[in-house]
Amino acid sequence: MRVRVLAVGKGRRTALSTAAEEYLDRCARHGGVELVRILPARGSGSGPGRGATEEGVRILSRIGASARVVAMDEGGDEWSSPRVARCLSEAALRGVGALDFVIGGAFGLSEAVKERADDVVKLSAMTLPHELALLVLCEQLYRGFTLWRGEPYHH
Repeated sequence: MRVRVLAVGKGRRTALSTAAEEYLDRCARHGGVELVRILPARGSGSGPGRGATEEGVRILSRIGASARVVAMDEGGDEWSSPRVARCLSEAALRGVGALDFVIGGAFGLSEAVKERADDVVKLSAMTLPHELALLVLCEQLYRGFTLWRGEPYHH
């Protein structure tokens, strides 16, 4: 199963992005998680709706027709760490070829991306900066793998 994080953003080197990459590196022993950067909408002419739509087209172009998609959005359901683990294990047991987790940019996610998603999940009741959301998701994926495999990280 291919697991990816599709994240809108330029991927500047910051302490947060370095920490997120550390968790992605740790996931390598569990089959790996690929980080795919999606270019953000550009220019002052992109208002929130237009920017989200533009980014949504880019996101959807990277998602395969049979992929299971989990979109991160503040209006989504709350998942626990064990629920993340269950998502990973169920996808593997069902033979899902691709599992894509999606993080929008400053404009949020377009309605088209949320409609395409199999699950919409919020990382926090608070609004998180993009790079912090990426770090939280990457850590939870690593934690989910360790829970699924019965490893001690979670405890």
